[in-house]
Amino acid sequence: MQRTVWQKFLLAIVLVSGFVLVAGCGTTTSSSSHAPSPTISLFSFPTSSQSPQRLLSGPDGNLWFLEVDTHKIARLTPSGKISEFSLANADLSLSTLVVGPDHNLWLNEGLQGKIARITPAGEIKEFALSNRFDGPRFPTAGPDGNLWFPVSPHKIARVTSAGVISEFLLPGKNMGDEPSSLVVGPDGNLWGLELEGNSVDRISMNGSISVFPIPSIGAGPDNLLVGSDGNLWFTETNTGKIGRMTPGGSLSEFATSNEDGEPDHLLVGPDHNLWFIEMELKKFERITPAGQIREFVDEDAASVLEPPIAGSDGNLWFIQSDSHQRGQIGRLTPTGKFSVFSMPTANGQPSDLLLGPDGNLWFAENGTGKIGRITPGGSITEFGIASTGSSFTSLLFAPNHTLWFFQKGASKIGSLTLPS
Repeated sequence: MQRTVWQKFLLAIVLVSGFVLVAGCGTTTSSSSHAPSPTISLFSFPTSSQSPQRLLSGPDGNLWFLEVDTHKIARLTPSGKISEFSLANADLSLSTLVVGPDHNLWLNEGLQGKIARITPAGEIKEFALSNRFDGPRFPTAGPDGNLWFPVSPHKIARVTSAGVISEFLLPGKNMGDEPSSLVVGPDGNLWGLELEGNSVDRISMNGSISVFPIPSIGAGPDNLLVGSDGNLWFTETNTGKIGRMTPGGSLSEFATSNEDGEPDHLLVGPDHNLWFIEMELKKFERITPAGQIREFVDEDAASVLEPPIAGSDGNLWFIQSDSHQRGQIGRLTPTGKFSVFSMPTANGQPSDLLLGPDGNLWFAENGTGKIGRITPGGSITEFGIASTGSSFTSLLFAPNHTLWFFQKGASKIGSLTLPS
């Protein structure tokens, strides 16, 4: 199945007018656990928003995010004070907010051919591409101190901190291609993938572009990252293969056991190998830097609902459901041993699994009005946030270790702080 690299990242604004409540430690799967009581706050949005998502830690110690439906950028202080800044008439539905090398925030306006710069004080300035119909995507901080971003169709662009934009045409015949997001390679260049062009691209800081064709036709390259071995790795979702590209331009492919398996969600594991998943087959696979692949099948899961993340304990953690569609958290060791942990509250559906600064994993529990925490040993504690039926999304730890999240469909943002 072919996949587009267009990704919609909606981020939301909040203006605080809220109420604070202190909650108890909740329930836990370990009766001997006596977690300290957290401080939990919920703040109502002054302007109703149906699309709050994806918070970002800013360079100023505040949180920043977007409200797509009101065309605003928001700044949230650790104490809960929120300021909003209008980006009039901007379509933010395909926008990504990032921190630039200049310590400002930058935003692509994907449907209007512009890049916007936002200072910590909230001053906004827009810079236009040569064609207003071009679609800038996924800004990435380059090693040269500039921001780089792919542009649909068929370009790579660079913007300086002063807003000077340079555009570079991708070589090749696929003029309608949608370039992928870019990653910084170990060689000091930027690297990207072309889906329709079926290639790996290297972009130097002077704008010269080298294209390396993928041997397998219609490979569907995706999930580009830098491995622990200093090479670039990616999945081939249409051929059931994993690709490896050296900084010098040597490309190798490694076949999985199923050419129709659609490998996805590539990540570097705590064991320094690469891991990926075939979610429909409930199959986790490990590939070493030398290209040796081993697979592990989660026999106890009816389905894997979210891809794995690396835990602080050297294991992989993920969210699955059982045969009765009950949400569970799974753990996979590097040797292939699976463990499953069920929710203490009936019908709790975990989501948004996140590694916390305390070494535990945190998650939203949809439908129960709770946020959960699971230790590396598998002990789960639930913290009541809102009434039953409430759900949360976009979990993010701020620099002060406070956990922030949006309450779905309620125009609210919440925070959870454990005593130090």
